[in-house]
Amino acid sequence: MDTLITIDSASPSRRDELDSLRERLRIGRPTDERVLPGEIRLVLRDDHIEIRDETSHRRGSRVDFSGIDTRTGTGNMSRNQPLGRAVGDRSSRRSGIFHSVIDATAGFGHDAFMLACMGHRVTAVECDPVIHHLLESSIGHARADSRLSDAMGDRLESIHADSVEILSRIDPVDIVYLDPMFEKVKRSSALPRKRAQLLRLLAGPPRDTLELFEAARACATKRVVVKRASGDPPLVSDPDHQVAGKIARYDVYLVKPV
Repeated sequence: MDTLITIDSASPSRRDELDSLRERLRIGRPTDERVLPGEIRLVLRDDHIEIRDETSHRRGSRVDFSGIDTRTGTGNMSRNQPLGRAVGDRSSRRSGIFHSVIDATAGFGHDAFMLACMGHRVTAVECDPVIHHLLESSIGHARADSRLSDAMGDRLESIHADSVEILSRIDPVDIVYLDPMFEKVKRSSALPRKRAQLLRLLAGPPRDTLELFEAARACATKRVVVKRASGDPPLVSDPDHQVAGKIARYDVYLVKPV
């Protein structure tokens, strides 16, 4: 059964915006006060957007970066954490070198935001118009929040485009990051489990990830990093090395100079 996506507002100040979004995103209004089976509802609140499904009660899942711990040092934003180690090798971390990164499967932007907070300059690419709007809303909210803005800086932007197409024509970057984990929603997903399920429903069937990997390898000058659920086989055999975390693994494919 196809997912029905609707949008509503719980904020009187966003009523005009609601009508504009319905037209631009081509999604309708709810037909019932309750969220129906098979329906995903976006709800505009005063300063953020939440997502509800039939199991939601008074509130849905908030979609922004406000719940992410932005501490560096030994915190989640440390470049010594698994994500940071996968994107930058040990010498680059010691010397303070930062990279240009394309997150080609951005989704809600969780990892793209974390990479920007680590100091990398990140372009987050998302092809689905509804998910891209949620990503843009999260970035806008972060820019207006002093804590998040100080951590993120101006290092995160998003593009609404097909990743394979954009990777074929954009200038080469140091790193291309892929997270095809939404193909299967497991407890090991990096997002909270509920948000990962909602992302999968919004995104629909995954595209050909091998085609995406080849486009990533053609665009990256240093490495392609692929996030996998712990225990899942590599997307492509024989990664150059792997960085294991508690809930995910990062397979690193070094780009050999031509």
